[in-house]
Amino acid sequence: MNPLDDLYEMTPLSDTERLLTLQVMMKCADLGHIAAPLPVHLRWVAALEQEFFLQGDAERAAGLA
Repeated sequence: MNPLDDLYEMTPLSDTERLLTLQVMMKCADLGHIAAPLPVHLRWVAALEQEFFLQGDAERAAGLA
């Protein structure tokens, strides 16, 4: 028996656990570009910076920041 077989049967026990699992998955996906070749990583960093600045501008325009 493969020890990883049990992982396919795991399900979150509560809404809190589901949310935490999704947050961890998003964090891993967000940071995964670090392992990419440097040109790919730098492209991702530039895209993320642009996204953060646009979000800040939108929040400021809405009076949230």
